[in-house]
Amino acid sequence: RLLVVALLSVAVPAAGLGRKAPRTKEAAPVKSAADIAAVDANPSEWKGSFCPEAAGSARVAATAAQWEKLWKDSLGKPAPEADFEKHFAVAVFLGTRNTGGYAVEFLTPRSDGKEVLIAYRVRKPGQGMFVIQAFTQPYHVKLFKKTSLTVRTVEEP
Repeated sequence: RLLVVALLSVAVPAAGLGRKAPRTKEAAPVKSAADIAAVDANPSEWKGSFCPEAAGSARVAATAAQWEKLWKDSLGKPAPEADFEKHFAVAVFLGTRNTGGYAVEFLTPRSDGKEVLIAYRVRKPGQGMFVIQAFTQPYHVKLFKKTSLTVRTVEEP
């Protein structure tokens, strides 16, 4: 069973997409976990069954450089556009599985006011389910709004 924890402090976002930040006043910090779940980017998530990552892991990318490296090293392709002035990303890789039918499901973020917990669940194929009989490497990458709180990821049953 895969259990990965990552800690990272990320900065507060500027104004929303398509609007300029007010020059006289800073944007208020995102305080609730529900606030960071409502991503204002399109697309805001990417997932699939095949990638170069053979080992399971969870990673947080809070900068454009980390984002570029994540896509190049772990997904083997150029990174899509993302605004890291306003977002951070969480990527979960399940590693190599013997068949298809596996997936990562992000759960609703939770917060205690000091940190944000980005929880995810591993979906497994059900008994008798028809799945591809080949090795797979499932992954899920999702953008969230930046927060001043510490971000932690964890797998939940």
